[in-house]
Amino acid sequence: MISNCDIPDVYEPGRFHILELGVYIILDSFVSVYFSGLRVHGGTSPIGPKDSPPVSWAYRLNVILYPSDVFVQNTGVTALAAFPHYRNIALKGFLPAGPELKNR
Repeated sequence: MISNCDIPDVYEPGRFHILELGVYIILDSFVSVYFSGLRVHGGTSPIGPKDSPPVSWAYRLNVILYPSDVFVQNTGVTALAAFPHYRNIALKGFLPAGPELKNR
């Protein structure tokens, strides 16, 4: 998960909880968290001061990344990167991910 936010300094930035481990990550600025979504997890929103209205420009963007079946099940080949201008004809322009990147 990648989280990025732009909120006022007086806001509580919110937290991402991984309950099984009993830990939380403060979600201020740019944060990247690698975890198993099969475990109980959750988060809180940014919280502004009680006496002030929310600002219109504040935001948090969370991007959830799921692994490809190729990596999870250790089957087939997937593209790790593309070569510029399709220079390597033997690999059809792609750099395949090797077995060291796959879950065994």
